[in-house]
Amino acid sequence: MKNLLLLVMLLTSTATWGQISGTEMLHRCSAAVRHDDGEKLNGEELVEATYCLGYASGFLDAIPVVELASNTQPNVCVPQDGLDIKQAVRIFVKYLREHPEDLYINARLTFYKSILMAFPCKR
Repeated sequence: MKNLLLLVMLLTSTATWGQISGTEMLHRCSAAVRHDDGEKLNGEELVEATYCLGYASGFLDAIPVVELASNTQPNVCVPQDGLDIKQAVRIFVKYLREHPEDLYINARLTFYKSILMAFPCKR
């Protein structure tokens, strides 16, 4: 139980150091999409793109762990063969461009929402 509480606290922390807005992530993840499309990026843009891919990878790894630990029915049902990190980043970028009202919300919420909207579990 203590481990679950710790995990929930880490994922829902509102500490300043842990917050990154949708605006910041849109900038970083747009660089990742441009790079994936073959555009040559400068050093700073490559760092931004890499940050986004690492963020997405960690987030995708955490979704099933949190849902399993919560002992409830999953909300996100990614394809059985998995979800490619680059595809997840494209989904996130598309979501933020279509929902500019969410740009100032914490990125972990908008990232989850974008994946949930793309891959909701059928009930």
